[in-house]
Amino acid sequence: MESAKDKFIARLYREHFQALYRYALAVTRDREQAEDAAQQTFVRLCAMEELPELLRPRAWLLSVLKNVLRNEGRKRAVRQRLAAELPEGEEPPDPGPGPEEHPDWLRPKQVSEEDFALFKLVALEGCTCAEAARRFGISESACQKRLQRTRLRLREELQKEK
Repeated sequence: MESAKDKFIARLYREHFQALYRYALAVTRDREQAEDAAQQTFVRLCAMEELPELLRPRAWLLSVLKNVLRNEGRKRAVRQRLAAELPEGEEPPDPGPGPEEHPDWLRPKQVSEEDFALFKLVALEGCTCAEAARRFGISESACQKRLQRTRLRLREELQKEK
């Protein structure tokens, strides 16, 4: 028996997949990449424990799709740079999963799990600050402040590693 979540996602898929695919195709100019990106958008939606209240589902899905396309573009750029640096005929190593797939190792010790969950919701899942604030039961300004503090601590931690 299908859950309410499954039915909701299936409806969103039927109503919006083609628009997401067309947008991704216009950006990538590659049918396979466009289809993968549109599918990855729905994979992220399915992976969410709690679905956000979507007042404008297509806008939300498009923002997630844009993040997926950016992440794929970054991975492609890394692979191309590695390939350019290798001796001729040698294959670049697989860079493995990106931080969007396993982000918890990024959490600095001084950032609470709740603040990091809020950060992931906005930065990786494409929620707006207003949506995230509603889901966490906080004001939008508190959400913005917590995100700013988390970004600052992440930046500090990354600077230490350099």
